[in-house]
Amino acid sequence: MSTPAEAGDAGTSAAGKATVGKKDILAEAEAKLAALSLKPADAVMAENAPAGTLGQPFNIQTNAFGLKLIKPMTFWRYDIVIYAEIKGGRKTVFFTKKGRDDYLITNRNYKCKLVFEAVVKAYSDFFGEPATLWYDGQSVLYAANDLFKGRERISVTDKMLRENTANSDLSKNDRTISHLMELIFNQVAVMNPKEHVTFENGKTFLNHPWKFGFTEKDCPDVGGGKRLYPGIQKSVRFIEGPSGRGYNNPALIMDAKKAAFHEDIPLIEKAKLLINDNLDRKLSDIALKRLNHGLKGVFFYTKHTGYESDHQISGITEHTAAETTFETPDGKKITILDYFESKYKIKLLYPYAPLVRVRERGRSNSYPMELGWLRPMQRVTIPQQTPDQIHKTTRSCAVAPGERQDNIVRGARALKLFGSDDNEYVKNAGLFIFKEPVKVRGRLLPPPKIKYQKETAAVRDGKWRTPHGPLLIPAECDVWAVYALVPSHEKARFDERVLRNFAEAFHREATNRGIRISNPAEIMLLSMEKDLEERMKNAAHHNCKFCLIVTADSITTTHKLIKLWERELEMVTQDVKLSNALKIDRSRRPTEQNIPPGVVVDTELTHPSFKEFYLNSHITLQGSARTPRYTVLVDDLNLSMDELEGMTYVLTYGHQIVNLPTSLPTPLYVANRYAERGRNTYTAHL
Repeated sequence: MSTPAEAGDAGTSAAGKATVGKKDILAEAEAKLAALSLKPADAVMAENAPAGTLGQPFNIQTNAFGLKLIKPMTFWRYDIVIYAEIKGGRKTVFFTKKGRDDYLITNRNYKCKLVFEAVVKAYSDFFGEPATLWYDGQSVLYAANDLFKGRERISVTDKMLRENTANSDLSKNDRTISHLMELIFNQVAVMNPKEHVTFENGKTFLNHPWKFGFTEKDCPDVGGGKRLYPGIQKSVRFIEGPSGRGYNNPALIMDAKKAAFHEDIPLIEKAKLLINDNLDRKLSDIALKRLNHGLKGVFFYTKHTGYESDHQISGITEHTAAETTFETPDGKKITILDYFESKYKIKLLYPYAPLVRVRERGRSNSYPMELGWLRPMQRVTIPQQTPDQIHKTTRSCAVAPGERQDNIVRGARALKLFGSDDNEYVKNAGLFIFKEPVKVRGRLLPPPKIKYQKETAAVRDGKWRTPHGPLLIPAECDVWAVYALVPSHEKARFDERVLRNFAEAFHREATNRGIRISNPAEIMLLSMEKDLEERMKNAAHHNCKFCLIVTADSITTTHKLIKLWERELEMVTQDVKLSNALKIDRSRRPTEQNIPPGVVVDTELTHPSFKEFYLNSHITLQGSARTPRYTVLVDDLNLSMDELEGMTYVLTYGHQIVNLPTSLPTPLYVANRYAERGRNTYTAHL
């Protein structure tokens, strides 16, 4: 999966263009302040306040596991460079060079681990016990012994943990200790690359999950040669702990993760699965486009030359092995089909399959698909997914809290982090991990009352009914139209009769709400995107002010265009998914294992010095609740925690489209959606 340049550094994108890092942005901001004779303010957080008292007590189990320092420790930090000289020393290949693609990252980490182990074994008298070395698989090494005199030393004591990790003055906090602990907890994964694959931000995934208690249900095939693999994400945070205000304790935060990976199968089989085609004839432009989306950026290897050679797909060509020719060194023209048969004695079985294009040594080359095999454990990027695969992935990842906790335990056991009895790396670092997750005391805040024109609605379990009768300020619409964009094969379940019924129900509900709206001027079922654009332009020409549009769930690209046409035609649009129009799956209820709306935590799990709280304001419709953490940067009003939490909670009830609170205060939630729409509209315009 493509990842951004490392934090704090300017980098280079996959396209070769320079990217801007945090240091560049900071330098630019400081230069602008200096031009105005201003200095950056001190990075001091708002002063903490006593915990709130509003609401009913509510006990909560978290995914934080307590850490304990058994004995004071001293570590020495070293920077490592691993490289190989090839071509007689004329070229140097650095294995510790950072990469952006999954295969490059995992391949380099594996090679670095092999070299590191070989060196430690060859010079065991110098390095000592391997379990007293903590290596990140790239360029950072910590040791419990002073291997090279005069290097950076880090002392970890109870006093240092209390004083250097949780100061309200951010400049006085030392992230080195957190980074060191996270590296220690990652050692089992780094040193066992055949069972674990490690990625950014503490993410690790299992190569063979069935060895660690996971089943086929946990690793479903989501189609297109892609499969979900379970893993875990972990980080170290400093929290108050069970004693509350004034205390500081390290905790290991662990969460279960799943990600879709390309299966390591022959490239030609992958292509067949992506487009559901036998590849026995030349492909259409649409199929080529789908294939390009599904394979671009993926690494594969060939071995027809007698050794494995890696390649990254830069695109899919429309040309085939049967028709593509090139000139041999002796000046003869030959097809790729004949070339492989004459030189390598390989008879290609798919002469009409498209060729894959790769970049090699600054130029573009093409290979027949059937010569390639996919490299394992490459995450599927968003452009490589289809709507159906996204749906399957979302459904599989949305698990109830009980199952999620079980998956956390399995993932922790795989990394020997469920407790630390059998983890020499953790024990030799003087650390201990508690097996039981932290349990904290929260409060259930009372919900607000929702005021309408004539009535007040009571909120129960995060939901309320809109009273019958007109809205406070009803809208007016004289001319409007209803269109449905549905592929021909789906019209059997959504024909013009169903569309008219949906339009009538919409008109009836709008009228009941006091909206002055006439009957739709046009109701039409369409199959092509260009037909929808034509009808919308025609409607705008006839002074149409609103278009209600139903699109099939399988259509994912049209929404951005609809919003672009909305801006160009100055006409309000509402894009409704076909599944919603058919009222499918309306009966699902949130799992009772999740915490209800209004639960707030502002002690024990929170930062020792920051003014912060966790507030779960929304209903979890599927899976496990993801509760936002709110941290106060500046508080000139010196608000109490009850005032902050109550104000934040009430603001989540202002969405007005659905009778549910949002996961963030509605102004923030809506601003984020508008920013997303603006980006999509701009992209569609390009």
